[in-house]
Amino acid sequence: MAASLALVPSEPLPQALVALLPELGRLSRRLCGDAALAEDLAQETACRALAARASFRVDAPARPWLLRILHNTWVSHLRRHRREVALPAELAAPPAARDGALIERALAALPAAQRTVIVLVDVEGSTYGEAAGTLGVPVGTVMSRLHRARRSLRARLR
Repeated sequence: MAASLALVPSEPLPQALVALLPELGRLSRRLCGDAALAEDLAQETACRALAARASFRVDAPARPWLLRILHNTWVSHLRRHRREVALPAELAAPPAARDGALIERALAALPAAQRTVIVLVDVEGSTYGEAAGTLGVPVGTVMSRLHRARRSLRARLR
């Protein structure tokens, strides 16, 4: 199987995958809040993308396709483990870092669907349409989840 995942430099998917690896890592850290788990999530996403590269359309952008794989990988992980991953508190951090840690903990406390949409739209800057494509839901669902997520986040931060 390792031979079937070998990278061919002239193929567009491996080039796009390498270019998007930092973003996949950043997004996976935002989704799960645990550095080691995020690394595993990003690596599993890359492996799944390479294994499914035959379904990659060369004429389509790689980013939405890879983000969809990342999201599906994260959901699969949640289903397997049936638990939320909490972020560690950074008690000895300076005030600005404590505020960031407070926001991270509030974000981690959101349901997975709300956390995912708020990370995609508010943190990563995806449009509603891009987020909808990544999550495989209608744009209206993205908007309602985002509204509920923002409301929950505000309530938790008060």
